[in-house]
Amino acid sequence: MHVTGTKPDCNFRDRLKNVKAALREWSKNKYGSIGVELESWKSKATELESKADQGIITADEHYDWMNARAKWLQKENEVAEMLKQKSRLKWAEEGDDNTAFFHSTIRRNNNSNLRGLYINGSWEENPTSIKEEVHKYFSNIFDHRPTSNPDFESLGVLNFSSLSHEDAMMLEAPILEYETWNVIKESEASKAPGPDGFNLGFSTKWITWIKACLDSASVSILVNGSPTKEFSLKRGIRQGDPLSPYLFIIVAEALNKMIKRAIEVNMFKGPTIGKDNVMISHLQYADDTILFGE
Repeated sequence: MHVTGTKPDCNFRDRLKNVKAALREWSKNKYGSIGVELESWKSKATELESKADQGIITADEHYDWMNARAKWLQKENEVAEMLKQKSRLKWAEEGDDNTAFFHSTIRRNNNSNLRGLYINGSWEENPTSIKEEVHKYFSNIFDHRPTSNPDFESLGVLNFSSLSHEDAMMLEAPILEYETWNVIKESEASKAPGPDGFNLGFSTKWITWIKACLDSASVSILVNGSPTKEFSLKRGIRQGDPLSPYLFIIVAEALNKMIKRAIEVNMFKGPTIGKDNVMISHLQYADDTILFGE
């Protein structure tokens, strides 16, 4: 399925309209005659099964029987999936205004649907009220920044290594094709290329890009298959976000430096082991940290 914009600078909503039209055409081509096809394969499979019961089926007919049974099952699964999608669409269109439909949906799948909520001390089963409360709860968590932030100025005493001006400018430069191929060729299946060192000194422009990646996303919550209103994310990173491991490295390195600084000023002390009395204060590996101390 190929989707193009009506004009080179068409916006996101225009693209969604084009996707909708393309999906409608795809659905017509794929599922338009599915009912007729299902009945055809069912009839053929039933006819051949009757001959098999009478013991008059040939080898070729037995092969056709098995094929017809498989096609019959395939079409039934496709119909079931189509009806499942239509039920979700019907809920999205009617669920807020049709309480009977809301409860019939719940009865069909009682284990995974939300029947109601306690709102302000009262049990509420109205679909609209439930969606509004769910939206309010999650937007309060993710749509507001923390009231207090760490004192990043104090991190200056931790002696982070810093990017040079030239390196910081390189982060803003366009990515060249040969650089991309070099990264691909140097990468192993489960490893990332490049040095393991940690640097601060990122440019304002680069920091703005990262903040935009974190602040520009918006999400909605599915309540019994129907989405709530969207809200923006102002805190935290969604599971699977590709930025997560990189930002985690920065935080992990900061923790590493803070622990070492605490040892220097006698605020923390790790045990010593071996004949050389090597102090072990903490171990870090991937996203795991173990602290040893007193």
